[in-house]
Amino acid sequence: MRGGTGSRTLPAVPAWLSKAFAPPRGIYAAALLGMAVALPSLFMGFFVDDYLHILTIEGKYDLASPFDLFRFAGGDPEETRHHIEEGPMPWFMWPHIELHFFRPLSSASMVLDNVLFGRNAVLYHLHSVLWYGLLVLGAGLIFRRVLSPWPAVLAAVLYALDDAHIVPGIWWSNRNALVAAAPALLGFWAHIRWREDGWKPGLPLSLAGYALGFLGAEVALGIMPFVGAFEIIWRRDAPARRFGALLPAALLSVGYLAFYKYNGYGCYGSGIYIDPISEWRDFLGFAPNRILMLTANQFLTLPIEGPIAVPSLEGPVVAASIVVLLVIGALLLLVWPRLSGSDRRALEFLLAGSVLSTLPALATFPSGRLMTIPSLASAAVLAVLLHQAWQNRQSLRLARLGVVAIVLVHVLTPALLWATVPFGLRHISQRGHEAAAAAQVDPEGIEERTLVFINPPDPFAGMYSIMLRRYDGLPRPAGWYFLSMAPYDHEVTRVDDHTLNLRVVDGEILTTIFEKLVRNKHHPLLPGEILRFRDFDVEILAVGDSGPSRMQFRFKRSLDDPKLELLEWRNSRMQHFTPPAVGETVYLERTRGLFDWDFLFPGSNSDEEK
Repeated sequence: MRGGTGSRTLPAVPAWLSKAFAPPRGIYAAALLGMAVALPSLFMGFFVDDYLHILTIEGKYDLASPFDLFRFAGGDPEETRHHIEEGPMPWFMWPHIELHFFRPLSSASMVLDNVLFGRNAVLYHLHSVLWYGLLVLGAGLIFRRVLSPWPAVLAAVLYALDDAHIVPGIWWSNRNALVAAAPALLGFWAHIRWREDGWKPGLPLSLAGYALGFLGAEVALGIMPFVGAFEIIWRRDAPARRFGALLPAALLSVGYLAFYKYNGYGCYGSGIYIDPISEWRDFLGFAPNRILMLTANQFLTLPIEGPIAVPSLEGPVVAASIVVLLVIGALLLLVWPRLSGSDRRALEFLLAGSVLSTLPALATFPSGRLMTIPSLASAAVLAVLLHQAWQNRQSLRLARLGVVAIVLVHVLTPALLWATVPFGLRHISQRGHEAAAAAQVDPEGIEERTLVFINPPDPFAGMYSIMLRRYDGLPRPAGWYFLSMAPYDHEVTRVDDHTLNLRVVDGEILTTIFEKLVRNKHHPLLPGEILRFRDFDVEILAVGDSGPSRMQFRFKRSLDDPKLELLEWRNSRMQHFTPPAVGETVYLERTRGLFDWDFLFPGSNSDEEK
């Protein structure tokens, strides 16, 4: 449909903006833009796993080691028991679980922060901002080599603003995604220069980039499908030459994977992380829906993390993902005849690479933060669509609508999220520190007392409270346990002098993401099963669809022994819990936790007194 002119046409781009982002320097402007949008992270402080890593670097926690920070469980039952009894691991953690990631370069970068900056979070995040700028620069250089000038710049800008990059960009513990992806992208750029221009340093530099990426994190593997797609789809020389050009990168990847598996890295036994080899049936079962959600999320932000907490959301999210992908496909078909041959080939190999690059991300729950490398394709597609819509803005009303939609969804909304999410996470973290400090615990003699937290409302209050206490220099108890962080009300019944029965009201444990993290469905807790720890034994009395709904805790000390201190969550703080008389029951209502994200916790109540 043809539109008119005048007030109904979109305004022209301001001259200064057009000049600043004009090709080819617009690529570098996009990298600066990426660093600029990440600057609010300077005020975020630390968040959840950050405290664990800092304590490890400072030698105050022995779960991992400074240059192997991403070791959360090694499959040793005795080690698992130790970290259950000392905190922060839950008693229902599978003893043989393995959660160990090979990320030495990322670990080294975090150790460097601590050595140079102490606990100054601002400088930690400034370091991450530089990594994010390098990431965007790598993506921009790739776009510049394969796309037309203006689509290349637009793709770099959209990549810089992509809200899928917010978590890696602002969360120190997830910086590993940047440390892995940035050198990998630069390596791919060097490969393209080697193949397109005959640039001899390109081959060794590409392999160096991939190798550095592998030392950063597993994320770097995501570049390999792009390298393969580039050789198969983009290049036009003899198949033997393309195979020979691909072989060095392929051999490096195979060597990395062999090293990874031989040395015991990876995950096994978690309900969140799936080993595609040993747990291939689960992997294939989850794959179709996850790849739909992850791919569609690149074109329209969807609540793809929601089904982990609320499984009934999976159907609607998958349906929405299909609609989004059909719309994007239709738009691409509409503009395809207008594109240059090189832009078509670029989109073909980028889309093929993105789909294959997404496959490793299917091993865990869907989240936009997994798409650091696969999002190369979505940025390119959106850039081409935006460029085509802008070129036809004066003649086609639909084109004007397309420009407005892409700018609103992929420029203004992400910019707002980059500016606000760090402060939301800072608020949660501050509440955690306040709750740890305000816990109704007598500090005198705490080193000889065992603390038992009955009903933490969320993992930050349960799993991370003990780490926050250590980080803040608060006295360390002799033992730390929590009995349930299921997002429901609880009933506590005293059976005898040493024994409590705990019932999850209208629910069960092992239903939320953090609970499933430590035990999968293949290693269930069964009725009658008894787990033994230093300070108590747990007997499973009844189970639901996911996990236990009734448990009996028999403590080695009397419940009235002053060296055993019970806590409950009430009025947004940990408060002393007085066990009921023998035979009596106390009802503990679930109230708002530290996360303040009630939609993640079905059955949650407000913080009001009942």
